[in-house]
Amino acid sequence: MRIHDNTPVLFKGRMTIRNLFYLLFVLALLAGLASPIEAGETSSGPEDADLFKGISVDMRFYRNNHFGFGMAIPGDWHVAAGEEVHQLLEKCSRDNPFIKQLLASIASKHSAALLSISRHPPIVTPGNYNILILAHNISELPTVITGKDWLNYAELRSKQRGEKVIRGVHPVGLGGEEFYRLDHFSPRSGNLQSEIAKVVKGYVLLFILTACDQTQMNELDKIINSLDF
Repeated sequence: MRIHDNTPVLFKGRMTIRNLFYLLFVLALLAGLASPIEAGETSSGPEDADLFKGISVDMRFYRNNHFGFGMAIPGDWHVAAGEEVHQLLEKCSRDNPFIKQLLASIASKHSAALLSISRHPPIVTPGNYNILILAHNISELPTVITGKDWLNYAELRSKQRGEKVIRGVHPVGLGGEEFYRLDHFSPRSGNLQSEIAKVVKGYVLLFILTACDQTQMNELDKIINSLDF
């Protein structure tokens, strides 16, 4: 998947639904989510339906039975899960090459957008912050064994873009499982971003936390700390 480093100026003026998801997924893609696999190649990973079996958001608790985890969601946050995320992507994919690339990756079973939660609804005032959960198929990436391997690649891409690495790849415990985390800051967008990764069932399970400041990031960390495996 080819990535074009032309990140827009963010958080200026009122955001439309198209601009919000442009923000979410451009940040995600430019943070190193794109694997070396080209979107048009085939994959031996699970069918899309397998990834979404048993997904539920009930009483503000997200459960994904395929990957075996759950996460509490604050009652006043805005949620899109499973196919809802895909539908929203399709709505805002016109004239947006970044989202088109992610949709192509999803179609070829290399990626799946599992969940998006944000503090504000899609049409928002500046300052929306969010968590995006994706799964990336690594069946054709023999060098990626752990979340650390994936994030080492992401850290290299971050440095190449001139971003400030706040803390390099390091292990963190979540829900009784070992993950790896990368924290960095983008001078171009003015955002803090953390990527948290673990290999599960042949996929990199990836949590992308994007915030305007440390106070917002602390709120996102509280949500992530509710992970239950």
